[in-house]
Amino acid sequence: MKTRLSKVFGFALAIFAISGLVQNPAGAVLIDDFETGNQSLSYSANETLDRDTGAGPGIIGTERDLEIRDRGFEAGGAASLDIQNGLFDWQLTDGLVSDAAVTIIWDGAGDAPIRLDPSGLGVQDLTQGGATAFYIYGVSTTHETFLSIAAHGATFIPGAGSVVVPANTSNGIFQIPFSSFPASVDFTAIGGLKLIVGFPPSSVAAPVSLQIEEINTTEDAVPVDMTSWGGIKAIYR
Repeated sequence: MKTRLSKVFGFALAIFAISGLVQNPAGAVLIDDFETGNQSLSYSANETLDRDTGAGPGIIGTERDLEIRDRGFEAGGAASLDIQNGLFDWQLTDGLVSDAAVTIIWDGAGDAPIRLDPSGLGVQDLTQGGATAFYIYGVSTTHETFLSIAAHGATFIPGAGSVVVPANTSNGIFQIPFSSFPASVDFTAIGGLKLIVGFPPSSVAAPVSLQIEEINTTEDAVPVDMTSWGGIKAIYR
């Protein structure tokens, strides 16, 4: 088991400080350990996006769909995404970070890439073991980063919870409490999940990087101090 000692201050829809947490907490439901790889994704010059689907163990529903995109008014940025050996590794090598976005969908096998099936995972109970939060482990980034998880199901209106990772975070651990999601979300009947990675409006240019080691659930959610940040809307534009 990999362990880290970290103290991170995340502030977003939920603000909290956590220290001394370890990977695979009690009651965890594994979302993705990034051990199963994907084809390397990249875009550059006049390209605006790249997509791939990866399947194998260590992924909820056994399959993940990936997309990286340049959302700028003019193409010209360059980025890459590699997932292998337990590491999600995204790199912006040209362009503005505010134009970049990454999407991961977990909704089982057989559907079109990046088109989420709200019943693709069946009925997943993410509260197993008393879990009350998503747990994002081993986060490193050079620039302030929005991590938003949207929860979907066939029997309820979907909703999302988010966290802002501060710039220059190294091996951070972040939680997104289930209590920060809209009340409509039923975490005992999850049929699909989407992670959206985005960045606040800025003139920050490449190079920028983001790494994540694992996403699962935890029963150790910390209290939530709700706040708002208009910039987080940028990840949905």
